[in-house]
Amino acid sequence: MGKPQIIRYMRKYIVASIFLIAQSLALLCQELPDVYPKFIARNEPIESFSEKNLIPFQEKLDSFLESYQNIYQAYQALEKDALSKFPDYTFMVGGKSYTLRRPKGGDFMGKIYSNGELSFVHYYKDLSMVFMGIQYSEGSSFLLVNLINKQEIKLLSPPIFNDDKSRILTYDNQGEADFGSHGFRLLKKDDNGNYWEYFSYDTTPLGPVYGEWINDKQIRMKFESRWGGMDIDTQYYQITIEETQ
Repeated sequence: MGKPQIIRYMRKYIVASIFLIAQSLALLCQELPDVYPKFIARNEPIESFSEKNLIPFQEKLDSFLESYQNIYQAYQALEKDALSKFPDYTFMVGGKSYTLRRPKGGDFMGKIYSNGELSFVHYYKDLSMVFMGIQYSEGSSFLLVNLINKQEIKLLSPPIFNDDKSRILTYDNQGEADFGSHGFRLLKKDDNGNYWEYFSYDTTPLGPVYGEWINDKQIRMKFESRWGGMDIDTQYYQITIEETQ
């Protein structure tokens, strides 16, 4: 290799090295993201366990599901039953009056859900909260509304509260559907009485069909996987949520 070739090679090497060093420095100088995952899940397979009757309206809903063609009709029947306990669709909380309105298209507390129809499901008197179902053209979701501070909490399922009602477990099993979530979320109440999501877990291909709190850091869950409309596997896990920082 002649001297001019060596010089050209060295120049290319130096230029490439400078470029790589500049890239490395640029990466190092980038600001770190504001949020990193603060929690991780430790999953331990366990044997099947007895499921608790956690949700006050679930037994009644199950009975309606046996009598109606789909879950939407069952929730409509559940709403009629629930509202029969509250004259004029009105709740008195802390001396204040709140009226539930549900005309066509869905309207609660002045907020319009143009693509979904709301159904009143349950009133958590001790929490001053109203739980509602939202039925879309495809799929459904749920809404928990604080009647005092007006926070609206979108949920995947009826809320599973821990013992002191400071945390909520909510989950969704879409099966073979290609919309919505397929996993669970955890929410925690702050000092102002608002609930905020602090952990989310996509459990695909397993879909959660039941969950309960063991303590503030542990839950038990039952999962199913489906194919062709049939359950092909059922698994049970104890899940420990650990804080990483």
